Amino acid sequence: APLKAHFSGTVPSLVMIGTIYGLTWALLGEKTRPSLAGYGKFVSLSIVVASFVVSVSFSAILLDLAYDSTWSPQSVEKIASHLKAQTSDGDDVMSGAVIWEVQASRRPFHMISHPLAFEYGMSEEKKATIQLAAASHPPKAIILDGYTEKIYFRQVPSLNELLSSRYQFVTATGPPGPHVRLYRLNDQPFIDIAQ
Repeated sequence: APLKAHFSGTVPSLVMIGTIYGLTWALLGEKTRPSLAGYGKFVSLSIVVASFVVSVSFSAILLDLAYDSTWSPQSVEKIASHLKAQTSDGDDVMSGAVIWEVQASRRPFHMISHPLAFEYGMSEEKKATIQLAAASHPPKAIILDGYTEKIYFRQVPSLNELLSSRYQFVTATGPPGPHVRLYRLNDQPFIDIAQ
């Protein structure tokens, strides 16, 4: 990270490529003229090396030490461990970003593995199916991660009432990243795990 400014960008890339070609030609100047096959080998090798240098230089611009996720690894670990403690292997969990279920080895609600597909709308039939499934077999846990509210709660408003009447707050995570709140179905025994 401290050397990022020195090895990234157009100018350092051009300097490195120029150095590679200049050094190579200087070393070739002392030898006899290469054959056509030797010259082709040189060109091929120099293109590969130049491509490597350019890709490293470009990568240095893009890479940093931050994680590439909405939630920190610590938040995911905390919610997943609480979820695992509050639910059983076959239990359904409702969330908008199914990472919680994956990390805790739980099933997504109604086997919807990509809820973001409903972000911009849901058919009336699908809304009715979700509403019926939530009423007859409510998920053992609901995770409000921002996407849950945007997808499920916006499309099926009765889920707000279900959450407030049948679920109990378990835990939440905060910054870095958005707040995430875990709720469990009231008929489940509460298991308090160490923070």
